[in-house]
This record gives sequence, structure tokens and C-alpha cells, in this order.
Amino acid sequence: CPFRADGRLPVASPMTHAPVVLILILLQQSLAAGAWLLASSFLRVSPRPIRHWAAASGLVAGGLVLYASTGQVPTVLTHDVANVLITLSFIVLRRGLQVFLRLPVTDRQHLTLAGLTVGLALWGWALESGAAEASLLSILVATAGPAGCLAVLVHEARGPLRREFGRRPAMVVLAVWCLVAVAFMARFVAALLWPAQAAQPVGVDTLFNTVLVMALMVGGLALHLMLALLVILRLALKLRHLSRHDVLTGLPNRRLMQEEIAAAWSRHARHGEPCALLAVDIDHFKRVNDRHGHGVGDDALVHVGRTLREALRSDDCVARMGGEEFCVLLRSCSAGEAERQAERLRAAVAGAPLQLADGQSLTLTVSIGVAMAPGAAEPELLMAQADGALYAAKHAGRDR
Repeated sequence: CPFRADGRLPVASPMTHAPVVLILILLQQSLAAGAWLLASSFLRVSPRPIRHWAAASGLVAGGLVLYASTGQVPTVLTHDVANVLITLSFIVLRRGLQVFLRLPVTDRQHLTLAGLTVGLALWGWALESGAAEASLLSILVATAGPAGCLAVLVHEARGPLRREFGRRPAMVVLAVWCLVAVAFMARFVAALLWPAQAAQPVGVDTLFNTVLVMALMVGGLALHLMLALLVILRLALKLRHLSRHDVLTGLPNRRLMQEEIAAAWSRHARHGEPCALLAVDIDHFKRVNDRHGHGVGDDALVHVGRTLREALRSDDCVARMGGEEFCVLLRSCSAGEAERQAERLRAAVAGAPLQLADGQSLTLTVSIGVAMAPGAAEPELLMAQADGALYAAKHAGRDR
């Protein structure tokens, strides 16, 4: 260890390790590409967008390899080709997000941006090596494309993100995208204002580039975390939907209906808002299965569920409770309105025969029991009263 003449350790100068951080980012992006490829193989949620993001990480990794090779390979590779790969990675990233969010895929814009990026890179390569114009043009290629992709993505994805994932998750994701876009443009502005410090190629070991690549490492990690967050949220929402909806008919199941009944009962208890509960059962459903098979029985359940849903008001809810039994919650409904709505549902099912594969039709009927709040002391009693009224309709001859 070298000592100064007075025996003390020398004062360390600021250390710059841009190439080392570039290698770390390269490892990060390579791991991200591998993780996305594995996810696309094992997860059935959004495999196409995930493959896009794996390709984007691969393009970034390729650009970083060239950046880290500054001084060892021709300048056209470490400057121009590397910058083009980075911009192409953000084009692929944006396209994957368009597919993920079910937005229109703007391939014409992507091709235009890719062509413009290549054209600027060729222009910079044609300029004299080391010229200030060439350096600024190279930085423009590396910053404007990614920043533009992210800025346009924030604008077009704002609505779909809020509708699918809610306001808070959407705000977090959009804020990260905005910060990364601002960071890219800040680099170009810094190159204009302080060219001696900020206009050096990113692979050159300077203090500014060290700070820059560290910011890029954090930004790349944040981008992948936001993408993973969106995939996890979509998977969680899908699992939540499956746990609260009937697989066959797509209607709410017993669990969700019980939550809806509890919420309606709470409004009734606080504000006196009346509501009605209808217990609906398909008549002679066992005969349908015995005569036509369980496949037709499943079609009958789907058909009746669809008919009930289409005949209801938008504020009302219908659920499949199990077997051939359905339940309908009528909100803000008087006793007379509930009885009239129940009759409408009965007539709708009877008037819409199920069309069979052999060209014949199968007429189905339902029996309905009606219970009202007020009129029950608790939600469970309301459901019991509806079931009792349903049994009375069955015993009275069905189809009533």
C-alpha cells in the first residue's frame, strides 16, 4: 500500500467505474430476458407481451455489450449500432405493452421510428469521428427514441391501466415510466449544456457516465418491476374473478352473491332502501340431463343464465348458486315491482327455447320464489324466505 512522504495514506480521488456498472446492467438485462422467457413458458397470462419484453431485454443487453467494448471494437459498433439497439428495445417494449393492454398495435409508427433512428445513426457515422456534431447526434439517437416511446406510451396507456388495475397502481406505473423518459431527455439536455462532461460515449469511464449508467441501472430495474407488477396484478385479478364467478355460466357464484346481499342489506339497514331476493330453479332439470345428456344440460344452464341476465336491469345481479338454482338480487325494488320483475323473468325463460344441435328446440321453464326486505330480520332469513317461496311455487305446479 503506497504511503505519502509524511506516512499518511493518500487521499482517494473520485472513482469512476462506468464500464463496471455497464457489466452489471448487462447481467441485469440478461437475467430479465431469461426470466421473461421462463415466465412466457410457464404462465398462461399474457405470453405474447412477455415474449416482447424478453426480446427488449435481449436488445438492451446487446447494446450494453457494445457500449462496454468501447476502444476495443470499431466506433460504429460502440456508438451507432449500440444506440440503435437501445431504441429498438423500447419500440419492442412499447409494442408488447400495447398487446398486453389490448391497445391498437401501431406498427407503422414503430417502423417509422426505427427507420428514423437508423438514418440518424448513419448520418452520425458519416460525420467526422470525434466531431461535436457526431457526438450530439449519437446521444440524440440514444435518448430521443426511448423517451418518445415512453412518453407516447404514458398517454395511450393511462385509460386502460386505470380501468383494469385501478387508479393507484396505474399512477405508480405511469410515474415510473415518466421518470425514465425524463431521465433519457435529461441526458441529451446535459450534453447540450456541458458537452465536455456529458457528451462522451457512455462506455467512456467518466464521473458523469458513472452516474448516468447507475441511473440507467435503477431505471431498467424499475421498468421490469412495473412490468412484473402488471402481470402479477392481472393474474391476481383473474384468480379473484375465478373464485367469485361460476366457471360454466360466467355468472357470479354463491360467494359473490352473498357479498352482494350483505351490501344490499347494509344499505337497507342504514337508509331503509328496499330490496328483493328471487330464488330461481329450472323445472324438471333432471329430465333434461336424462333425455339429452349432460352436455345439453350444461347448455341449458348457460342459456337460462344468459336469459336471466339479459332480462334484468343494469343495477340488478343474478348468480348461479349451484346445480340448476339461480339467485337474483333486485336493488331499490318494492314488493309489487319485485313480483312483476319475477314474472318477466319467468316469461323470458319460457319464451326463449334452447336450440339443440339437431335443429330441434327445448322449452325450459323456471319456478321463482320472492322475498322482500323489509320483511326479514337478517340476510340469512331473507334467503330462507326466498327458498320457501320457491318450494311453494314448485308445489303449486311449477312455471310460476
